Amino acid sequence: MNSKKLIAMILLLLLLLAIPVQVFAVEAATAEISFTVKNASGTVVIEAVDNAPLPMQTVFEGASTGKFLISFSEPGDYCYKVYQNAGTEQDVIYDSTVYTVCISVFLDENGELYSVTAVNIENSSQKAEDVEFENTLPTESTEPNVPSEPTEPTEPNSPDTPPHTGDESRLELWTLLMALSFIGIIAATVFYKRSVNDLKREN
Repeated sequence: MNSKKLIAMILLLLLLLAIPVQVFAVEAATAEISFTVKNASGTVVIEAVDNAPLPMQTVFEGASTGKFLISFSEPGDYCYKVYQNAGTEQDVIYDSTVYTVCISVFLDENGELYSVTAVNIENSSQKAEDVEFENTLPTESTEPNVPSEPTEPTEPNSPDTPPHTGDESRLELWTLLMALSFIGIIAATVFYKRSVNDLKREN
């Protein structure tokens, strides 16, 4: 090989090694899965499907609200199951719904990662706006109505008492007239007998 070509190749190699090579690292994208627990609080758990990256906190115990924060370093589709373990409160019916949460991570034209989240109810095509567990509290028992004490029966009117006719004033008037008539008859009789006796004496 010509010594000049060899020298030129060595210089070119040294020049290439001297040029700094910049490696651009893609910033990770962070997605969140929020949940709400209504009424009695349970334990909310997240599980990864097909080795998807998990958040640092995978269990929320006794929380009414919370967020699972998941970091992604490369594009792809990542799915999770979110469900609630029953609590210890008596007579509470805990919501057993299992949600399937799928997060799609994309790389935009600027080389940045972004994510899109879809929430569905497991084994169903029904979509959900949020991860929500609504537990049912026991219904309060109502006290039975206490019957009121029976009232004592009222005594019936005495049979000796004459019924009220509502016309007492006329009854008294007729009684007074009868008494006056009776007195008049007696007075007339006495007067008549005296008159007869007086006539007999004169004769």
